[in-house]
Amino acid sequence: MVYRKLHARINSRKIFVSHAVSDIVRVPNTSIEANAAKNIENLRESVLKHQPKLIFTFGAITNEFVRRVFHIKPENRSKYWSTSNLGDEFERSIANFDITQINWIPLVRRIPKTNKNLKDWEETNDYYRDVAAKIAEKIIENKESLKIWI
Repeated sequence: MVYRKLHARINSRKIFVSHAVSDIVRVPNTSIEANAAKNIENLRESVLKHQPKLIFTFGAITNEFVRRVFHIKPENRSKYWSTSNLGDEFERSIANFDITQINWIPLVRRIPKTNKNLKDWEETNDYYRDVAAKIAEKIIENKESLKIWI
């Protein structure tokens, strides 16, 4: 959608990708909190240094990491992060989008599995299409402020 409207491509070298936990299976139980605290602090330092205009999180774990980076306490701790709550947070982030500050956009990592039939597949596609369209709309609206173009 962005390319079709702007006839411009995003320079992938202007996008930083980071993982909240590099290998969650290999993190020893005794050091989970210390390792998480270190990762959160490193991410906080990076965010403060670079002041990104957009931060996307995928799923509950990365969303919780970024929430802690910004010192925002969840309402119900880890039980807060469900697909519907992440969807609500996404809608709130789009509604409050402000290019003059850091915009944190939480995304659902995956749609819960259901009985796969044509209707379920179409609804899943609609979800991703709708989310992508809303993000693209914000990028298009703020194209002059984003230094991401080739």
